[in-house]
Amino acid sequence: MQGYVDEELSVGEAVLSGGELPALCLIDAVCRWLPGVLGNEASAQADSFATGLLDHPHFTRPAQFEGLDAPAVLLGGNHEAIRLWRLREAMDRTRRLRPALWAAFLTERLAGLPRADQWWRLASGPSGGLRPAQTARWKGWKS
Repeated sequence: MQGYVDEELSVGEAVLSGGELPALCLIDAVCRWLPGVLGNEASAQADSFATGLLDHPHFTRPAQFEGLDAPAVLLGGNHEAIRLWRLREAMDRTRRLRPALWAAFLTERLAGLPRADQWWRLASGPSGGLRPAQTARWKGWKS
């Protein structure tokens, strides 16, 4: 009914049996931002999409499970190396799985990262969609 609907929201491309599940998704997404809803207020800052990227892979104990090893960097105790590994993984995952989100990140958020984090993206693999002219400014850059 056009006279009564002032805004439409979507939870994605899915066929559901009614509006209850999308309504619950919306309620949960909004309530997470209210003070006191989350056990740790900092949790929302680390949510997937909060940085414009998908989340990095997560690992738990034991360090080896069913023949698969957790990455050595996560076991080393170097917090900066762990942070950079997580950033690289989030960037690579976003680039692979959500190209439109990756393009928006490059356009809107990459320049806002600290220079070391920007360099990490360029030094850790494919240019991620940046043109060679855009990466040329990094030649000779030192931390």
